[in-house]
Amino acid sequence: VDDFAHTSRPAMRSPRALAIGLVLLAIAFMSAMDAAAKTANAALPVLFVVFMRYVNGFISAAVIARAIGTPWPSRQAIGRALLRSVFMLATVTLFFFSLKLLPLAQAVALTFTSPFFLVFGAALILGERISSRAVVATLIGFSGILVMLSGRLTGSDHGAPLGYITALASSVTYAISTNKTRRDTARDPVPTMILAQNLALMVFSVPLGIYAFTPLSLNQLLLLGALGTLGTLGQYLFAHAYALAGANVLAPLEFSAFLWAVAIGILVFGEQPTLATLAGTVLIVAGCLTVIRASRGSTS
Repeated sequence: VDDFAHTSRPAMRSPRALAIGLVLLAIAFMSAMDAAAKTANAALPVLFVVFMRYVNGFISAAVIARAIGTPWPSRQAIGRALLRSVFMLATVTLFFFSLKLLPLAQAVALTFTSPFFLVFGAALILGERISSRAVVATLIGFSGILVMLSGRLTGSDHGAPLGYITALASSVTYAISTNKTRRDTARDPVPTMILAQNLALMVFSVPLGIYAFTPLSLNQLLLLGALGTLGTLGQYLFAHAYALAGANVLAPLEFSAFLWAVAIGILVFGEQPTLATLAGTVLIVAGCLTVIRASRGSTS
């Protein structure tokens, strides 16, 4: 889950091949992070996993910032990151709960609904117009959710109903966070925003870590370290890619995360995607692609 993917402005002569490669690598990192989170959630409290994700995420962000010469965020930049971070913390916490409750492919597919909430959130937060095409696309996408739920009702899917709620709720909070990020990019460079947000998220997640504190083995410590590092690297790769090419080129590639989720689910967790999950995902992705094109057309 990354809210910097749709915020960087494309260069005039963007090397698309490099941008596409960076996005695909970022998706691979984020997919590995999801697998690490699901593995950690099986043995540790979800709230503690969230805390460790951002402790290690901030350490990684600080190391990368120093390596690329990003200055320490100003007090104003940190202040702007605070509200974004509240919604991002909610997003990651809800999504990590959905990973615990649902098969990996199903949890990832449900988060593809975020573009629908993003469009309607942009209308409320940024005053953007909603096209009729976007409304139709949203209905198509949500029909995919109903198809997935039908699999649960018929017994072919075994995910917990609460997992559907947490996955969809994470899409809502992600959309809010992303719209606020889009507004803040006019004031702060994206690398500065990533560093400031990881700092704020680490601080905000401290109560979660205290409440759910669990002693860690060396293997668990290494797993959680990898989780935080993969997430932060994914953020930077997404930001750099979207600085090189537009979302109309790169955004559709993000749905390849479902292929990673299916492969990891089968190979690592022994989860076979059901027909209802696959059919529902097709409808959700179709709606997402339509709403992305509609939103690009309305802002061009």
